[in-house]
Formats: sequence, C-alpha cells, structure tokens
Amino acid sequence: MKKAKYFSLLAFVTYHTFLQSQNFKTIDSLIILQSNQKGIALAKTLNELSWEYTYKNDSLAMEYAKQAEKLSSTSGYIIELATSYIRQGNIYLNYNEFKKAEYITKKGLELEKEEKNELGIARAKRLLAIVQKKLKNYDAAIELYQESLAIQKQQKNHKKIAGLYNNIALLYKSKNEFIKALQYYHKSINLRDSIGDKKGLIISYKNIGAFYNDLKKYERALVELEKGRKLGVELQDSIQLSSILLNMGASYNYLKQVDSALIYFNRSLTIKEKLQLKNKEAIYNNIGSIKEKKNELDEAINLYNKSITVATENKNEIQLIDAYYNIGRTYKKKKQYTKALDYYFKALALAEKHKKEYRILDILSGIGKVYELLEDYENANLYNERHIVIRNQLEAQARKAAAAIQTLHYERSKNKILQIEKGKLEVESKQKTIQLIALITGSTLLLLLFFVLFKFYRQKKQKEIAIQNEKIKQGEIEELLKTQELKSIHAMIDGQEKERKRIAQDLHDRLGSMLSVVKIHYKSVEENLEKMKADSKMQYEKANELLDQACVAVREISHNMVSGVLTKFGLIPALHELKQNLESTGELEIELIDYGFDDRMDNDMEINIYRIIQELIGNILKHANAKEISIQLLKKETRINITVIDDGVGFDTDKIISFSGMGIKGIQSRVENLQGEVIFDSGKGNGTTVTINIPMN
Repeated sequence: MKKAKYFSLLAFVTYHTFLQSQNFKTIDSLIILQSNQKGIALAKTLNELSWEYTYKNDSLAMEYAKQAEKLSSTSGYIIELATSYIRQGNIYLNYNEFKKAEYITKKGLELEKEEKNELGIARAKRLLAIVQKKLKNYDAAIELYQESLAIQKQQKNHKKIAGLYNNIALLYKSKNEFIKALQYYHKSINLRDSIGDKKGLIISYKNIGAFYNDLKKYERALVELEKGRKLGVELQDSIQLSSILLNMGASYNYLKQVDSALIYFNRSLTIKEKLQLKNKEAIYNNIGSIKEKKNELDEAINLYNKSITVATENKNEIQLIDAYYNIGRTYKKKKQYTKALDYYFKALALAEKHKKEYRILDILSGIGKVYELLEDYENANLYNERHIVIRNQLEAQARKAAAAIQTLHYERSKNKILQIEKGKLEVESKQKTIQLIALITGSTLLLLLFFVLFKFYRQKKQKEIAIQNEKIKQGEIEELLKTQELKSIHAMIDGQEKERKRIAQDLHDRLGSMLSVVKIHYKSVEENLEKMKADSKMQYEKANELLDQACVAVREISHNMVSGVLTKFGLIPALHELKQNLESTGELEIELIDYGFDDRMDNDMEINIYRIIQELIGNILKHANAKEISIQLLKKETRINITVIDDGVGFDTDKIISFSGMGIKGIQSRVENLQGEVIFDSGKGNGTTVTINIPMN
C-alpha cells in the first residue's frame, strides 16, 4: 500500500513538472502579445504578466507592475492603475515589506472606490487584511476581512466567501480564540463542499488539520489532512499537497511514529525541490527532530541549522521559534548547557513576541531543566514556576476548547441526523400526498362522469342558442381581424415607403454615378471604335471594371439594410448575428463582450451604433489583415463606451485627415451626430484600438 502511494506521488510530481512548463508557455504567449499591443490592452497584459511572475520571480513581477502603473497613469486607465497598485502590494508582501505593501494597496483601494468597483474594493481590503495580519494587528485584519466578506455576499461569490471564512478562522486561531476559529473553519468547509469547490476544500482541510495539530489532537488532524491529501492528488495541486504532507508528517512525529513521519517529510521535500519552492525550513526542522529522536544528534543539529538559515532568509520568525527550541533541546542532550540556554532564550523571545503559548510552555520547561542540570536551583525554580502558571492557564483553555469542540461536533452530528429524519419525513409526506391525490382524482372522475351525462342533455337543448351566439361572435372576430389587417397594411406600406426612399437615395448617390460614367465610356467607344481600336479596348475594360464596382455597391447596399434581428430584438442580438456570420467563414475570430444592455435603447441610437461597428469591421476586413477582433460595449448611467480591438497591420493615425475613403469619415460623422467622441490608437504593425464614448442623452 505504501509503495502504491509512493509511485502515485512520483507520477504526480512528474505531471506537475509538465504543468509548470505549460505555465511558462502562458507567460511566453503574454510576452509575445504585449510586444504588439498599445493602450489599455497593453496595460492589462502587463498586469497579467506581473501576476504570473508573482511568487516565481518577484523582481520581474514588480517590473511589469511598474510598467503597467506608468502606462495607466499617463493614459488615464484608472482600473488598470488600481490593479497595478494591488499587484505591487502583493509583491511587497512577499518581500515582508509590510508598510510599503499597506501604503501602495491603500492607493489602489482609493482608486477602486472612485470607480465604485465593488469587486476591486473587496480585493484591496482582503490584501490589506493580510498585511494587518503580518503586522499582528489581528482585530484590524478581521474587520477588513468582514468588510470584504460583506461585498462578496452581495455579489453572491460563494468561492470568495468560503475563502474569507477560512482566512478569518486563521486569524482567530492566531488570537487563541479556538471556538470562533473552529466555527469559521466549518463554515468554509460546508460552503466549499456545497458548491463543489474541491480546490478550496484542499486548503480548508489543510488548515483545520494544522489547527488540530496545534491543539495536540493528532488523530483528528490526520483524519482532516487525509481528506485534503486525496483531493490534492486528484487535482494535481502540488503546492498544497506539499504542505499537507508536511503537516501529516508532524502528526505522525508527535504520535512517535517516526518512520511514517519521515516518509511524509521526504515526500513533501521532494515536491518542493522539484518545483524549486523556497520555504523548506519547516521540513528541515521536522526531519531534524526525527534524527534527534533516533539519537543522531550531530545530524539533527546540522538540519536545525539548515532550517534556521532558510527561515532567516525568508524572515519566517514562527519557524525560527521551533528551530531554536529544537536545537536548544539537542544541545541539552549533548550536555552543552550554555549553547542550549542561548537557543532556548532566542526561542522564548520570539514565542512571546508571537504569543505562541504552547511553545512558551515547552521552552520554559526546557530552561528549567537546564538550570537544574547546572545546579542553579534559583533560576530553575523561577522558570519552573512560570511554566506551572502558564500550564494551568492552558489546561483550563484546553478544557474549554475541548468541551466546545465536542459540543460543536455534537451539534453537527445532530444536524445531520435531523436532516436525515427530515428527508424521511419528506418522503413519507410525499407518499401520503400521492395517496390523497389518487383518492381525490378518483372521486373527481366519478363526479365528472355524472356532470358529463347531465351536460349532454342540456347541450342538446342549448345547441340552437349556441349556434346563434357563435355566428354573432364569428362576425365580431372577422370585423376585428379586418381592422387589424388594415392597421398592419398601413404600417407595412409606411415601412416599405421609408425603405424605398433610403434604397433610392443609396442607388442614386452610389450606383447612379458609376453607371453614368459607364454610359460615357460606351458612347466614346461607339463613336471611335473604327478609328482607335486599342483605345477602345482600354475603354471597354475600364467600363467592365466600373460595372464590377457597381455590382459590389449593390451588394453593399443590400447588406447595409437594417437587420431584422436589430429591429426585433435589439443591438446586442444583432451584433451576435453579425459575429456568427463573420466567424462562419473560418477566417476571423471575434470576441463580443457587453455589460449593462439589459434594456433596449432608442431605435435610432441602436441603428447608429450597429452601423458604426459594422463600418469598423468592414475597414478591418478590407485593410487590417486581422485574425482576431475584440468588441467591448459598456453601458453606464450617463454614457456608452465602445472599444474595438484588432491584431492587424495597423496604420499611422497622424494620416487620418488625409484619408480619401468614406469609412473612417463616416464613422466620425455618425459619432459626431450622437455628440460623442472617437479615438483611434494604432501604429504600423501594432494592430488598432478604437475607443468611442457616446452620451446617453
């Protein structure tokens, strides 16, 4: 069985190495993409690159975030500017530069508030809560998490809600408020289980397992951690799996099953080394404790020193507490009491700083024993008394926590039993309801049979009256249909007349002039055919070319008629139809994103916007040689924002004034008529971004 687990873990590590290579491909594709972008699209890609490099290469992540900040600041891209600040806050957090993280994240929060971006506000407050936790301001962190939680509840974002429950539980654990911590852990687990969030469940099971380890309930910890381990293997989540294996090793180590503990520690270390993860200090410390138990003291000290070195580099003071305590205990076994006390006092200082009461208890006991061995009974009594006071306090807390945990588990079991009983009662109720319905149905059928026979007799007598009434009613219906038909005919004629006028105008302006020129060319050919055959041939060819253009114009006029989908269903369905028609050629991929178009707008407004987008796509097809188009429509209270982005060859925007074609001029004219503004952002070989803002009034 153990061999099977080992080989499955080895296969998992190999698979995750493949996934990591795929992740680098994602980064490569983003780098290629940003080299051909400008404007807000480039700012978004820079922020994405910053996020992808966070935790992998923080310096490069910071560089991309700074580039996004500079571009967004100069161009007025508020949302992307806020995102760049949040990215920098994350990176400063990784650097353990908490004040910088707090300052830059607050800047991002203010921008999110200005834009009334609720999800952005929730994101910023969540990051600020993490900063406050690192600064040991637990109450402030809980308050920020609760504010973020309120927003996520409004948005009904259940995954985020479950994650915040988990984070709040960790804070209550840090405050030694075990009851509240356990309540929030179970809230997180229950919600994640109900929505099928397996990835989130891995984290919840890992954290509640570590929680039970801290309470010295190691068997219970292993039950929860095993649930997380199975999900970690199923979802190939190597980072979380490494942490779970480490916690399982700690459980077995506390249970004095050192061989099992060593297996889990080595598995965790294998994953971290494969993925080049930095935080190996806990593993070195735990493997060192096993070597110590096996009386391999020098090797244990080497591993503890290795843990201290890595923990110091990573500024992990929590892990330093354990490493200092363990190495002090090992030097005590080697009867090097001065060194033992030195490390014990280092551990005690950090444990008191971080309020790690259970570890303080162990350290005080160790110091007291060393002083006893040094026959310094005054100091021995001093630290032993402190040990007894804290031990009594913790035992009282533990009893309360154990009682509360037992009550909580009892309530959960009781709720499950009640749910089962409720299910049984519902089944029984349904069965009784079905029986009652069957009885009522049978009685009703008998009554219906009686009434049918009775009505048959009455219907015979009322037949003539019914026939007469039917004739009257039929006459009324026919009259109503005639009236409605007349209304429909009038409406149809009115619509046809308007359409005829439009088509006549288009034919006159576009096709008429072309055909007039054709007539002139053919006249010239007829008069000079015998004299100048070569010239006549050229004129014939020119005439044929103009006829081809005329045909194209006719087709364009046909396609420019108002879409039936636009008239009946509105702008967004019409654009989706246009998207499908264009993508069906297989030459173009179109992304269509809309927000706020739940209600129809004025018909003229919809037609004008449709024409503008249609003309933009036409220009892209004619000139851009693009493969992808992104169309984004955002409707706010006072304005409509339209953004059309392509990956084509681009053009020099300084030469727009000199363009002789009607495409861009037509777009500008339509936007001006709507009292809006249009901005063209392009360059040779860099694609084109067109931004249009139209006031709702």
